[in-house]
Amino acid sequence: MSSTLGMSRTSRIIWCFAATGLLASALVFAYPRFSRVFHAVLVSRVVSDHSNSVALDSLQRRLRAGDIPNVHSVLVIQHDQVIAEWYFEGTDEERGIPLGVVKFGPATLHDVRSVTKSIVSLLFGIAIADHAIGSLDSPVLDYFPEYTDLQTPERRKIRLRDLLTMTSGLHWDEWSYPYTDIRNSEITMDRSPDRYRYILSQPIDSAPGTHWRYSGGDAALVAAVVTRSTKVPIDIYAGKKLFAPLGITKFVWLKDRQGIPFAASGLRLLPRDMAKIGLLLLHDGRDPSGHQIVSESWLRESTTPQVTAVEDKSCTIKYGYFWWLGPACKTPWYAAMGNGGQYIWVVPSLDTVIVTTAGLYNSRVQGRVHDEVLNPLVDGLNQP
Repeated sequence: MSSTLGMSRTSRIIWCFAATGLLASALVFAYPRFSRVFHAVLVSRVVSDHSNSVALDSLQRRLRAGDIPNVHSVLVIQHDQVIAEWYFEGTDEERGIPLGVVKFGPATLHDVRSVTKSIVSLLFGIAIADHAIGSLDSPVLDYFPEYTDLQTPERRKIRLRDLLTMTSGLHWDEWSYPYTDIRNSEITMDRSPDRYRYILSQPIDSAPGTHWRYSGGDAALVAAVVTRSTKVPIDIYAGKKLFAPLGITKFVWLKDRQGIPFAASGLRLLPRDMAKIGLLLLHDGRDPSGHQIVSESWLRESTTPQVTAVEDKSCTIKYGYFWWLGPACKTPWYAAMGNGGQYIWVVPSLDTVIVTTAGLYNSRVQGRVHDEVLNPLVDGLNQP
């Protein structure tokens, strides 16, 4: 973990979990109400009297000056108003493929990396509401009957619930080696001729449901369960059941050589559309017309602590169903996080969603997005 030296304790935690410029726009906009936020239609009136404009301006100047390197976008939405929407220029990549210097704007797609896992959780909840998936206590191997040699009593103890909480007990290591190294379990999985056999045949390190370990393999299995249960590829299911109702029409879900979407880290989204996901959770899973896209009970369960990820005196990090949780932090939050500085940060007590994208993939400084962008924004919004 030497790559995290120099970071605060919290940012080191965030960095590990996530691992798995010129300012283009500095105006603070307002949407008329929530329905307009969902469809990302900016109105021309500038909110110049927002109570936190001084704090926003200060952060904006730091980003403009390049004090925090290679941040690509920042969006802040509070009380259904966009109070900050900034875009920058910087180097980027598409899941490891360099894209060079990109001038980012509202229409520029961005890797969200492990934010994808949180989207998979939402899709799993939708599939339950569609009666395609039954009990969370069903054995995972019920959905993979072709692996007859793996149907052992020990492996059949692994439940769907254990995958969603990353407590499957299957051996997995995404932290000892970077995502450019074949020894990283996610990279080995992605290059395997049969990713599901690779995951399910791993040694069992601990009893299912007892020990948390970050695993893109668990996310891949959950996505496969959604696909097999609904009989619809997960990217198509996402487009129909989640993205279309939110007005998300521009997205890419990268796939492996066999055409299987990378469930752990393959989505590319617009920052505004990332914000729509956060707003969906703030509004209990409903769209502007009141239609329930994701059940309120599923969202409540997904963002309720299911397991402790890391103990910390100042801010113990919990885990739900592919959502990170900070219930004991100074200002409680839950979030989707991705390698490189990708965040959907939801703060219910402030009625706020913060989105960031950045190009700090596998970088020792990516924790600065949390420490020097997210934290100051939340602290500023906490001020009367």
